[in-house]
Amino acid sequence: TNYIYIYIYMGLTHKPRGSMALDRGYPGQEGQKTQHVKYTLGAKNSPGSAGNGQEMRSDKFTKPIDIKFSTVGDPLASHIYRAFVKEYVPLPTHTFTLSTNGLLIKKHLDDSKLLPAIKYFSISVDAGSADVYHNVRRPGKWSVLLENLDYLKDKKKNVGLNFCVQKSNYKDIPKFVELCSEYGQSTV
Repeated sequence: TNYIYIYIYMGLTHKPRGSMALDRGYPGQEGQKTQHVKYTLGAKNSPGSAGNGQEMRSDKFTKPIDIKFSTVGDPLASHIYRAFVKEYVPLPTHTFTLSTNGLLIKKHLDDSKLLPAIKYFSISVDAGSADVYHNVRRPGKWSVLLENLDYLKDKKKNVGLNFCVQKSNYKDIPKFVELCSEYGQSTV
């Protein structure tokens, strides 16, 4: 099966504020080219739209596709992404990967039709304990992160935990490895 990987970027200075660009590439093909397609969410000129009158329509992408959410910051903190999560109904051939800090998952995905289609959660943790987490992931709350990790574990979701080594957290790596083990990570 030939998958189309779609990376959704938002808030970049070279794109209209509030728009999304879908970069379509076909992996494994020589001379791969990327095509930029701009879509907005919801009704024409709705809050958060770029005002160009286009809407994201799942029927335009009927082949198997993996949509990777990528943005500066957490996609679920964006009101535009939240509108997408609330309104978008994926086709059975759509799968998603979500990069997130893990704090807003339950709050914004619990009743979303998108949740079953999210096949992988990439979560930036950068710590293995509450003290270090509160220092390196301000204003994040360790208890909220663990609540969301428990939620994903209960839903049997595939989760990858990430750790960016810094001066302030490198001594917490052993505790991070324990955290990964607790949440079913086979590799660190």
